[in-house]
Amino acid sequence: MVQADKGLAQAPPEPRAETLLAEVGDYDDFFDSTYPLLLQVAMASGASPEEADDAAEEVMSYLYRRWGEITQPRAYARRAVLNAVAKAKKRDAERLGRTVAGGHVTPEADDGTDLCAWENREWVLQHLNVLPPAQRAVMAGVVDDLSTAELAEALGKTEPTIRKNLQWARERLKIELAKERQRERQVPSGTETRRETR
Repeated sequence: MVQADKGLAQAPPEPRAETLLAEVGDYDDFFDSTYPLLLQVAMASGASPEEADDAAEEVMSYLYRRWGEITQPRAYARRAVLNAVAKAKKRDAERLGRTVAGGHVTPEADDGTDLCAWENREWVLQHLNVLPPAQRAVMAGVVDDLSTAELAEALGKTEPTIRKNLQWARERLKIELAKERQRERQVPSGTETRRETR
């Protein structure tokens, strides 16, 4: 029993779902304004148009099921689509590795062009993976020929932030590439001896 005369009664809190729905608005309007942005964010992080569409669709489906429960759906959607792209890339890489290891396919192509493209893409991804997520997303957008303004809109950042992340990413990549060149120049011990004995 509530003891209202002793000042212990409190007004019941507003229902959370109703408050949040009022703040974020109608799901259809949210979908129309956010879906194109999610496609840009996904492609800026290195996804193909098809992969971006899959990731954005996955995130929007989840948000539809949880509509009214997530307090900042636009920010959540941006983070979720980046995570979806990263998970899909990891799954694809693991699947290819298992398929090749199982002897079901080889990473070679008849004319070598597919293998070269695959190797080049893997080389770029390997180097982008050393970057922190914000810098990696910016560099992926640059690779996809997005402007600073397009990247800022896609990633929900300001243009100065995009430019600074781009500067830091380039500096980090220069260091990584210099290290790689240094490793390639070093001759493993014992290699010279083997050459002399032949």
